[in-house]
Amino acid sequence: MSGGKITQFNLTPYETDFEDSGANLKWNISGDNIFLFTVDVDPTSDILTIIPRLESGYDVMTLTLYDSDGGVDTQNIEVNVIPRCAGIHPPETGDWNITSNTSCANTNITLSGNSNLNVFGNVTLTFDNVTLILDNGTLTAYDEGNANSVVSVLDSIVDSIIDWIT
Repeated sequence: MSGGKITQFNLTPYETDFEDSGANLKWNISGDNIFLFTVDVDPTSDILTIIPRLESGYDVMTLTLYDSDGGVDTQNIEVNVIPRCAGIHPPETGDWNITSNTSCANTNITLSGNSNLNVFGNVTLTFDNVTLILDNGTLTAYDEGNANSVVSVLDSIVDSIIDWIT
């Protein structure tokens, strides 16, 4: 799972029991690392929700399914949170101010309404299979004393798009 991205998983297809089904089967989670992620199972929908708290880390948690007769089945689940970006990570809300070399791969990044992507100084941005959405925001590059820096960033983005298309 990508850091900063909520993951949901339907556990209902994994509920098998001879006597019980539906509301008579209950899920429980144990052994989760609350410093790495928060996790919850909705008792009505059986949707497992994992919300990463840190950008990266690894943990093993245990899912337990209980039936009405006290029967139990358990399964260990590995959770590996991988960073969406190396360098300066996109925020959940507000502006994304990039001040050092940053690379992102295989992710979607959406900055909230009217947020801006600001690039400061001589940094390298590498986006590989990334969808970046600025909702009514702007992309601006700042280079102290260099008014042409915005043009060079936009030229670089256009060149990257052309390379990708051809």
